[in-house]
Amino acid sequence: LDALQRQTYTRREIIVVDDASSDDTLAYLQAEQPAVRVVALASNCGLATACNAGAAAAQGDILVMLNNDTEVERPWLAELVLPFAHPEVGSVASKMLLFDRRTILHNTGDLMGADGIPRNRGVWETDQGQYDGAEPIFSGCGGASAYRRDVWQALGGFDEDFWMYLEDVDLGFRARLLECQVVFA
Repeated sequence: LDALQRQTYTRREIIVVDDASSDDTLAYLQAEQPAVRVVALASNCGLATACNAGAAAAQGDILVMLNNDTEVERPWLAELVLPFAHPEVGSVASKMLLFDRRTILHNTGDLMGADGIPRNRGVWETDQGQYDGAEPIFSGCGGASAYRRDVWQALGGFDEDFWMYLEDVDLGFRARLLECQVVFA
């Protein structure tokens, strides 16, 4: 949350969806992060439902999903929103590095294999800038991706039957059916 507060792109709101945590998350947010809006779910509904609840509470035209175990660099949000200048772009994925080994890629977008199995592009590779160009991908990892609100709404958000895992690939598949581009920034 501190890293989000330090973003160079300041036209943003920060919403935390608490998926019925059993620790002191809500008390911490109230005491230490008063500028953060909180959506507290009464029961653990899963990642897809939590993301949909956050999107419903958001005011902006661009919705950004960010997992709670990520830490973003200062210019991250500014770079993430740039591709939305092109109206055909419906979703933008960001580079994700391992937290404890920040030279190793975790995800640079999802690929769809010829066998129908989705794969993380660049996973476990050393980051040498090989994926730094803005280019089309199949879908973005829901752990750090942005979505144009009108596209999100047209697609109905994440399919909550997925609970978590592959909800992002499913959304990317449906975005392609609407002829929306999904790009990596």
